[in-house]
Amino acid sequence: TGATVIDASGTKDGGSILVGGDYQGKNSDIQNAENTTIEEDVTLKADSLIDGDGGKIIVWSDGTTRFHGSILARAVGLNGNGGFAEISGKQHLVIDLLNIDLSSQAGLSGTLLLDPANIIISDGVGAAITDSESNTNLTDGQIQDFLVGDTANLLIQATSNIDINNDVSIVWGTARSLTFDAGGDITFQVGGGAILDGQTAGADLIFNADDNISLASASFGLAASVTTIELNVGQGGGGGTLDLGSAVFQAEDTVNLTGGAGTDTLI
Repeated sequence: TGATVIDASGTKDGGSILVGGDYQGKNSDIQNAENTTIEEDVTLKADSLIDGDGGKIIVWSDGTTRFHGSILARAVGLNGNGGFAEISGKQHLVIDLLNIDLSSQAGLSGTLLLDPANIIISDGVGAAITDSESNTNLTDGQIQDFLVGDTANLLIQATSNIDINNDVSIVWGTARSLTFDAGGDITFQVGGGAILDGQTAGADLIFNADDNISLASASFGLAASVTTIELNVGQGGGGGTLDLGSAVFQAEDTVNLTGGAGTDTLI
């Protein structure tokens, strides 16, 4: 804790910083932490300063990870893409998304991965942190503020399920993709009026579920745009159901539906 900077920046490529484990805790050569906490005055930095890609920063634990600090894995030189960051606890995550920058000055932005066990997306203000250990709770305000900040693509991945509650609204106009990836189901709450709207080319929405996706009455797009929406069910190979419900898409959107290796159903 305290004012601390860990800097693995390089003149060519950014380096790697591993806190509490490596990618998804799967590197047997790196011991995983039981729980990890990064306080607000801690900065993890792996920039590419002259030429090359931003680095890799992992903040992991096998239990609960609490992240309130800053991450920089930028490509700030003449060439190169932004870096990669993963912040998660295998079971639970509490996070402030505002101070994470994986951007590139001349290339493509990087990707931020959040991948705990179960995720609930709820209606709330930006930067809200729910310190509950039954599920990982993210607010639409957090997600929208991060995408509007134009620093990285966002991949929200759950080992089990992702639930998107009533009245969630995520609207952004930057060319940053938002991906939901569930080892089980992705479910929009019945009776809700959730809105997810990428309002420019590149602001793509991707839904990947090993099992089922239920859209209920969600709306995708408020204004004319060229957003691509991917709905991929049954990705675990055992079959899945895509329930479109009364979901609303815009005429300008490109919607791609994909099933897995098993028997899949469209409702």
